[in-house]
Amino acid sequence: MKQARSTRIPTEPVFDDAAVLELARVGKLPADADLRAFANGLRAAERIYGRDSAKPTNNEIAAEIKSLYHLAAREEFDRLATSLEHLSAAARTLLNDRGQRPNVNWRLSTASTP
Repeated sequence: MKQARSTRIPTEPVFDDAAVLELARVGKLPADADLRAFANGLRAAERIYGRDSAKPTNNEIAAEIKSLYHLAAREEFDRLATSLEHLSAAARTLLNDRGQRPNVNWRLSTASTP
């Protein structure tokens, strides 16, 4: 079975001052390098990685939608309802955007609204 990804974003930065100095040493930054700018760049990249790693991939979104299709095709409506309640925001947005096409015109309810 596929292991679920952690959506936990660390509250403490991984790149503390000691880590920044060590990376500067290992990377052989020049003595006059702006360590504050280097640290800010590392920490910004850390935040971006944390944010993006919590989002489902395109393959995961496709698998969610495929699962909904198969549940509906097999008329397993109780399981389908449960799956819709747990649908990722990215998959819900994708389906809603497609549903707003002029020839379709439907929208999924939010998880908390029937």
